[in-house]
Amino acid sequence: MHLPQQMCSRVILPLLAEKLPQAIDKERTRRLAVLARLSASQLEHLHDLTSAVRSELFLATSLLIRSVQTMGPSAAAQVTYSVMDRLHRWDGNGGKHHLSDGHNTKGKPQLPEGYIAPPQVEILLTVGGHSPGRLYCEIGFNAGHSAAALLAAYPQTSLLSFDLAEHSYVDAAERYVAQLFPGRHTLIRGPSSLTVPRMAQSNPHCDLIFIDGDHRYEGALADLQNIKALSSCATVIVMDDVDDKRVAAAWNTAIVNGWIKETKRGSASVLNTGSGMNVGQQRQYAFGTPLLTQCRS
Repeated sequence: MHLPQQMCSRVILPLLAEKLPQAIDKERTRRLAVLARLSASQLEHLHDLTSAVRSELFLATSLLIRSVQTMGPSAAAQVTYSVMDRLHRWDGNGGKHHLSDGHNTKGKPQLPEGYIAPPQVEILLTVGGHSPGRLYCEIGFNAGHSAAALLAAYPQTSLLSFDLAEHSYVDAAERYVAQLFPGRHTLIRGPSSLTVPRMAQSNPHCDLIFIDGDHRYEGALADLQNIKALSSCATVIVMDDVDDKRVAAAWNTAIVNGWIKETKRGSASVLNTGSGMNVGQQRQYAFGTPLLTQCRS
């Protein structure tokens, strides 16, 4: 349906002239609020580290990462998180739903997709701090923010990520994480319903498993079933977005089936991330441990 040119000139253009500056100003304010979490020193490290990665200055990147890590786990994670935003040219975006370059790797139109927000990173770090280990695992790599944050916060840890890798920015994210943390990250591409059981055959034991993948009931339930093969008695499981009814239903089914014992619930208040999410909305997490036969004796 085509609008008459006269209507466009008289109605649409004046409306855009009124609303667009307001929208731009609102978005600018939101992004500044995200960056306001960082101190002056952290902002300086953000700038220097981003420049080193873009210029492929590997030694400088390594030295800057070590410097950032002296600030402590939380600061290191937040700085590196912001570095990932800036490398993707989403400076200050902080988890907002976005369109990357318009298409995914299959040539289909790109749908808006969010990613972990800074307050959610803090929740993840509190769990990581109580489950120190050599190997963390995550289902849902996306743009690499949670991976970068965990690796920055815990220098002795390696990370194994599973992701469909449908989005065009995944390749860039994998390169950025590899340069920031050489030899410490592995990305397994493909449906987690297939790749997790396949990887389990090599018998890795994850100290922490963060699930932020398929939010459909069937997909989330399959992830919860399959991660048992990656777990030990001491593994901590973190399920993201249990405020989503489908994810919550999958989590509850896993409990009823005797796969997982829930230990607690948590939440993080996030800034306005668009697509129906409001300022201060609570993102819900569930925490648990696997119920393995060898752990019941």
